Amino acid sequence: MVREITASQGQITNFYYIYFTRYLSRHITAILYLLNVAPNTVTWSMMLFGMAGSFFYSLGTHVGYLIGSCCFILLNIADTSDGELARLRQQTTSFGEYLDRLCHYFTNSMMCLGLGIGLYVESSNLIYIYISCISCCCYVLDDVSKDLLLVVKRTPSRTRSEVSQTVSLSKNSTALTVAMYLFAHSSVWHVLPILAFIDIFCLGFEPGGHSVSFIYVVLFLLGLPVKAVLRMRNVSKIYGS
Repeated sequence: MVREITASQGQITNFYYIYFTRYLSRHITAILYLLNVAPNTVTWSMMLFGMAGSFFYSLGTHVGYLIGSCCFILLNIADTSDGELARLRQQTTSFGEYLDRLCHYFTNSMMCLGLGIGLYVESSNLIYIYISCISCCCYVLDDVSKDLLLVVKRTPSRTRSEVSQTVSLSKNSTALTVAMYLFAHSSVWHVLPILAFIDIFCLGFEPGGHSVSFIYVVLFLLGLPVKAVLRMRNVSKIYGS
């Protein structure tokens, strides 16, 4: 069964998906199949993982970053497993895809707000609340712009991943590829716990706004508006003529 799930996973270029998420999800999907869990139930679990992760991020502590990131990694695994399970059961539906996108909009927004509140708790500087709200709006705008493009440009011969790849920011750019490995939303869940671990056990930082993980979160939130602008420029350049 695991081999069948692996064969159905398709070609994904995301570094973390290839070397971490996909490896775990195939085994979890097999267990969920044997337990007769519905694909949409797995999708709904993304909401719970997202809310839990955002809560722990909002605490503004290194331990909160560690636990919150674990919650979002579980979310990412659930996001992969629901599709694998649906294909395995031959239960792929338009509602399932709609629910998946709805969960992404919700959990991505919650993550931004949770990180912003955490920065405020850690530094007592209200500007981080404003930054997180702006970043949240830009994050949703970026997601919506990609989905709208998928609606108008999808053809029966092209998958969602293939259409999305046409406006990838890391395409043909080494610098942007490295930036995406470090600051994409899926990167946060993997990079942030490592930095929090370094802060706690190697550098001995206490909460106060000067830790490596704090600086990383600030850079991530500031990068979201830039990412949205670059995406819109790509869309305009490719499809505007």
